[in-house]
This record gives sequence, C-alpha cells and structure tokens, in this order.
Amino acid sequence: MDTPLIFIVDDDFFFADVIATSLSVNHFNNNKIFTNGQSLLNNLYQMPKIVILDMVMPEVSGFDALKEIKSFDPDIFVIMLSGQKDVEMAVQTLKYGAFDYIIKNDDAFIKLTNTIKKIMALEKPKKMSYFSKLLTRKVHYKSPLMTHV
Repeated sequence: MDTPLIFIVDDDFFFADVIATSLSVNHFNNNKIFTNGQSLLNNLYQMPKIVILDMVMPEVSGFDALKEIKSFDPDIFVIMLSGQKDVEMAVQTLKYGAFDYIIKNDDAFIKLTNTIKKIMALEKPKKMSYFSKLLTRKVHYKSPLMTHV
C-alpha cells in the first residue's frame, strides 16, 4: 500500500501525537504534526495527500485553514476533527470541500483510520484509470507534428 503524506494539525500536541501513533499502527506512518494552522499553511508546498484538521485553534481556525487548503490544491483530502457536535459547522465544512467531519470521542481513531482507508480506495482507481489511458492511447500519425517525422 502506498503511504500517503498525512498532516495532523491540532493545537493539543499530545492528542496529535496519539493520532499519529494510531495511524502508524495501521501502516499510515508518513505523518507530520503541526500545532497551529499557520504552520500547516506554511508547509502545504510539501503536498500532503490528507490533512487531519482540528476545528478550534488559536489564530488560524480549522475552518479558515480548510478554505486556504482548498484554494491551494482542491485535491487535498481534508478530514475535520472537532470536540463539538456542531451540525451546522459540520455541514459548512463539507460544503467547503472537507471529506469528512469527525467528532473527538472514543471512536475517533477508528473513524479516522477508516476514513483514510476510504480515501486510499478512491485514489487507487484514479491511478489505474490514468495508466490504463496511457496504455490504450492511440497515436495520431496525421498530426501536423508527425508529418515531419
């Protein structure tokens, strides 16, 4: 299995580290932890496949970071993580492109792992589809460039 680069963003370093450990146990061990939204945004150039993002953080909120991430690269999968059961906020994050909204509770680690597995399952057909197109692509010999060959 390809191991995607996963950013874990939570102002509670201990909780973020527990997430990273839980993911590593499930063979997702290419993880980087950030304790604030600005650090995350400053490191988007590293092109994470997945961002696990706490909603409530000082300075740059998770919601604001979500908008910036999607502006930078709409193909980055963002999983919102919150200690609050705010249905309206969950709906708003999904409207702005979050893949999922997970409540911090006893099931959060299992839900995170399962959500990442879903993302990876979605990505596999995309890769295969791209390579299938390359393998079955017809070469057009009558193109203007090919007439000079």
